[in-house]
Amino acid sequence: MTNQPSDLPPSPALTRHWSSRSSLIAGLISLATLIAFFFTSTGPVFLWLGVVAGLVGVVFGIVALRHRKPDPSAMTGIITGSVSALLGLGLFVFALVFVGALSL
Repeated sequence: MTNQPSDLPPSPALTRHWSSRSSLIAGLISLATLIAFFFTSTGPVFLWLGVVAGLVGVVFGIVALRHRKPDPSAMTGIITGSVSALLGLGLFVFALVFVGALSL
């Protein structure tokens, strides 16, 4: 047996862009922090952490989609990130309206 270079393309798992996996991780972290915000008394820190992580997940997912074909982990990161960012911002606006700091 000799070590000869093969002409086979690298496997798809090795060619995945770094931002697709980062998008998935950031989207899942954003959902986890929003769930922790709802079930614990952590204050607004976890709410804003979830919103920021969601926006980072969306940005990384878009970067991943621009580098190659649609990747399931990038799409999952975009979906979870956007859902958690919109949920967090919506909850913040609802709190402002409920307190009376913002009148609509």
